[in-house]
Amino acid sequence: MRTLAFLLAFLSFQAAAQTAAQQIQATSPQLVVFAGSDANLQALVNGLGLGQAVTLVSQGSDGLVQIATFLPPTALGASVPGALEQARTNLIARGVAQPSAQQIAVALMGGTLTTAAGQVQIPGVLTGSIPANAVQVRNEITGGLVSATPFGGSVANFQALNTGLRQGTAITLTGAVNGVPQTVSFTPPGGPIAAADVNQLLLLANQSLASLGIFNPTPAQIQVALLGGTVPVPGGTVALQGVLQNRTTTTSTSPLFGTSNSPVVSSPTIGSPVISSGAGATAPIVGAPPPVLGVDGVRRPNTAEGANRGAVTGR
Repeated sequence: MRTLAFLLAFLSFQAAAQTAAQQIQATSPQLVVFAGSDANLQALVNGLGLGQAVTLVSQGSDGLVQIATFLPPTALGASVPGALEQARTNLIARGVAQPSAQQIAVALMGGTLTTAAGQVQIPGVLTGSIPANAVQVRNEITGGLVSATPFGGSVANFQALNTGLRQGTAITLTGAVNGVPQTVSFTPPGGPIAAADVNQLLLLANQSLASLGIFNPTPAQIQVALLGGTVPVPGGTVALQGVLQNRTTTTSTSPLFGTSNSPVVSSPTIGSPVISSGAGATAPIVGAPPPVLGVDGVRRPNTAEGANRGAVTGR
């Protein structure tokens, strides 16, 4: 009963959050551009609306990835669009029209903002202050210089992903797990993918792993994020649907990025974990931390408390 109640509550939340994101996309398209991706927008709607941790991912033209995480001080509910618009306006006033993950987070929480004119201290829309360490950024070093690792763990892996996805050919990734070499090879389903869509897919795959706390994925974990499967996490495993699994082929003139005759990426559910209720599977929202399947078979929220809980007996 507890599992069923959790499932029903989760599905109710999923529907509400998806509706909120769709409303923003329809009424405030500038906020979609501001967020940088559908996955980031969904993460902002989820996290800000409920006062839960938000993980944002941005990727530069050189393939370098930046991941920013922050915890909103309070739940905004229906006030999310207003807060995002204020953050967007504040960044534009400082010459930042297409913000990175860190710049979005700093605009919301406050802190040191890197601009073309240098670094400035700004109060956050959500906090009204300039708190210290309110935003955690991976691979961002002092002085605003980015020293990030490309998604895939190496330039060679990143190039292999881009080439294989764009050409629809076999991809081979190499790395090491606890010092032991690991190599995986797979062929992406559905044929070649447009370059703009490849960028979006890699962002979504990166974010689906980052939401699980996996910031340095192994080749096998990257394969799961793309094709689907299970990923071990503290307290159990999480099933990922795989960002390539919901791709469909179309000849219409309105795919994801407007490129004719290219595959369409279904968003925002791609790359998200799957919960089975026994009568079919429902995909949660990208950007929201997925539930953890514990060793006792019970799914719990993917929080520090839920992830650290062991098997529950006698209940």
